[in-house]
Amino acid sequence: MHYACIGSVACAACLVAGKVAAAPVVEPAHVQLVLPKCAALSFDAPSFETLVGVELAQMGAHTATAAATHPVATLRVDQQICSQDATQVTVTVVDALTQKVSARSIELAASTPSARARVLAIASAELLRASWLELSAERARAVVEGVVRLGVTSFEVRQTVVRAPLASAAVPSAPVHDVAPLSQWHVAALADTRLFITERGGLFGASVNVGRAAKNHSVDVSAKYNQGELPDALGRISLGMVSLNARVARRWVGEQSSWSFGPTLEAGYAWCSALASPGAVAGADGHAPILLVGAAAEFEGHVAGDLAGRMRVELGQTVLGLDANSNARRAAAIHGAYMGLSAGLSFGL
Repeated sequence: MHYACIGSVACAACLVAGKVAAAPVVEPAHVQLVLPKCAALSFDAPSFETLVGVELAQMGAHTATAAATHPVATLRVDQQICSQDATQVTVTVVDALTQKVSARSIELAASTPSARARVLAIASAELLRASWLELSAERARAVVEGVVRLGVTSFEVRQTVVRAPLASAAVPSAPVHDVAPLSQWHVAALADTRLFITERGGLFGASVNVGRAAKNHSVDVSAKYNQGELPDALGRISLGMVSLNARVARRWVGEQSSWSFGPTLEAGYAWCSALASPGAVAGADGHAPILLVGAAAEFEGHVAGDLAGRMRVELGQTVLGLDANSNARRAAAIHGAYMGLSAGLSFGL
């Protein structure tokens, strides 16, 4: 009797061992994680990767590198604007098991910056979990070798080399408008108005601005041409100037716009000529180098793509100017305090 019992236990152990040996191999699901290609994000990317890895581990999955072959799903995070102040984020799941693509828009403004990575990780994992839950009712849709367990509580998903055609179904990255990138070159075409406050008339013209903008500061140079005419008893007096204007500015960036303010230095060449009226004698023509110092505030608002509208207001003082005198009186001048106004379009490069 005793021996029979021992034999029975041995047989049972053999049966259990046989079942264990025949059990399918359990391997984790590979989920590829794709983050925005932005230098400035509204959430902490390393913390998000760590936290979403924890959430996926509870579902029997782990994140895979971009080089991983045939991931079970791709989890893509897109931020429309590259800025820490842009809190609108879109999460997209490309699920190879269900052959579906799902997306969710998440607003992180209500969360503190330190909590945003956690909120985004939970929302991303829940979107993937919702997609996989369909498989509990439709297991026949997946065809594979081996078994992947999704969650400790639930069902089994039969997986193989997940249908490779899914790679072509990946959703392209959402367009990113770099209003506030780490650094960006721009070219702007502007219409200019220049008024010398203590003198008569004003100068009108155009400028081309080239600059480089970073998150908190910008540097730019403008090539300007301005010209104007003044009525006078002598006839018609023409004033003109060509100059280069340089500015270094502090920058404040929003989701769709930016402000900047900083000192300016402008150097160039000015001229004056007079066309006499019948019976009048024109004053002598004049020309001189000019130097102006001031400060400029600039507003830039996003229009579409890499195109933005720009407006600049400038105040300053003439250090070196031009005086045109006739018969011991000043006929025209580029002199004293001035105010400038520019408006136009800027193109990001």
